[in-house]
Amino acid sequence: MARIENRLLDNRSTRYKAIVRRAGASMKTKTFRTRAQAIRWGRQIDNLVDDRKALSTRVDEQRTVNDVIGRYRLEILPDLDRKGQSSRSSHLAWWSKRIGDLRVSEVGPLASIFRPASQRPARVPVS
Repeated sequence: MARIENRLLDNRSTRYKAIVRRAGASMKTKTFRTRAQAIRWGRQIDNLVDDRKALSTRVDEQRTVNDVIGRYRLEILPDLDRKGQSSRSSHLAWWSKRIGDLRVSEVGPLASIFRPASQRPARVPVS
């Protein structure tokens, strides 16, 4: 639930600051003229957090999949042999064409495909 703080300004008017904090997520704050607006915004953010759609890091809110792919091409591909470069380049082009314009925060767990194998979650065998 959002916390609402009263802010008394120099001209003696009051502003209301809504603060949303959740474990494992960045804090969100916004200031409003009325308490009702602050409460409404706090509820909206709380609902988004419950849907796991909000409070990602600012970097992930701005970075696109194409940005990540570009960095991979600069930092990882040059160290691979020709066959590896060719194979991965075609895969990266495929991903770039399909989801390259999405923000990393919208992709979610799929972003783990760009992690080294040692850092990926363990796969559970399907029986």
